This record gives sequence, structure tokens and C-alpha cells, in this order.
Amino acid sequence: MLLDVKLPDMSGHEVCRRLKADDATIPILQISASYVSGPDKVRGLDNGADAYLVKPVEADELIATIRALLRMREAEEARRETEQRYELCLRVVRCQPGFVISKPQSFWPSIRRPSHCTDIREKSFWP
Repeated sequence: MLLDVKLPDMSGHEVCRRLKADDATIPILQISASYVSGPDKVRGLDNGADAYLVKPVEADELIATIRALLRMREAEEARRETEQRYELCLRVVRCQPGFVISKPQSFWPSIRRPSHCTDIREKSFWP
């Protein structure tokens, strides 16, 4: 989301803070022609902005910053998914006494849900 800091009804900092409180994963790029000092940028970033640019901004810089924010979001989503899969794997292993993972990279594709593990409900992770 591209968000100007100087808004008519509410500060862009406040809008950013509220948006991040509702959904911390939304990437927010704050931009301003009025609030251009170092402390202004720090305030924006401290209120949840993921990046802060000062107007006038070059089109290439704006596009590159947006691409970087999207890469960060994709990496964060991949990290969360990996974390969920590892947690699920740990729960499966706990259901199988004596089970040892010697090569974690090759473990996931071969895993199947054991029938006696009734507490594991995340069916979307099972092949």
C-alpha cells in the first residue's frame, strides 16, 4: 500500500498504525513531500511503515522499492509456511515413538499422516 503521510482527516502515521494493528503482513510504503527530515522518516517507520520515501521520488526508485517490499512479503509468507510445516512434522514425529529424521530436506515429501495421530488436523499439508 502506498500511503501519503499528510492526509486531510487523519495523519498517515495513524492510518499506518491502525492498518498494521489489523493486518501486520500488509506492506506499507509511506511517502511525503511535507515530512522529509530524518525524525519524520523514523516516526513513519516506527509507526509500522515498511519503507519511507520523500517526494519528489524518481519513478524507478518508487518501483524498485515496491518490488523490494513485495519480495519481503513473499519471503515472510514462505517462512510462515515452512514454520507451519515443521511444526506439523514435529507433531507427527511425536506420534511415532523411535522415529528419527536423518535428512530433514527429504523428509517432507515422504511423510504420511499416521492413523493413530488424531490430534493432527491440518489436512492441507498432507500429500
